[in-house]
Amino acid sequence: MKRLVLLAMTFPSACAGPATVERRADTEVAEARWSEAFGVGDLAAGTPIDPASFFPIRSITKSYTVTVILQLVRDQLARLDDKLDQFIPGFPNGDRITLADLAGMQSGIGDYTENATFRQLFGADLTRTFTEPQLAGYGREESPQFEPGAQYQYSNTNTVLLGMVVEKI
Repeated sequence: MKRLVLLAMTFPSACAGPATVERRADTEVAEARWSEAFGVGDLAAGTPIDPASFFPIRSITKSYTVTVILQLVRDQLARLDDKLDQFIPGFPNGDRITLADLAGMQSGIGDYTENATFRQLFGADLTRTFTEPQLAGYGREESPQFEPGAQYQYSNTNTVLLGMVVEKI
């Protein structure tokens, strides 16, 4: 039985010091649970954080997502040259976009944050949540921007897709 362990560390201004939450996901269990938390959320009050604490970790999740992909490669459950179509069909050039292209921001897939519909919906309600397939769909509408591997372009959609790949594996 394999285990993936992902440590998420964040340093938000509301946190007095490094706050670490560990998520242990058993690959044979469909739903992971937050298991431990360390640190304090308010230095003056000494309020400890707990596994239910909320932190705005934003783009730091990209590093962790790519780390999990690399763990899957290490464990021979995926390869960096695996194609996007193997996991998520329907993207332009998906038969040529590799996991390495996604991780290196060289896929040519557009950024969902540049999609007019996404911007309108998010702008109208900043608390609205979107599913990963919805975000990926907004990025698909903006694709292709260029041929896979031809250049670098930051795209949040790349990381969303890598997360979806992790879930499929």
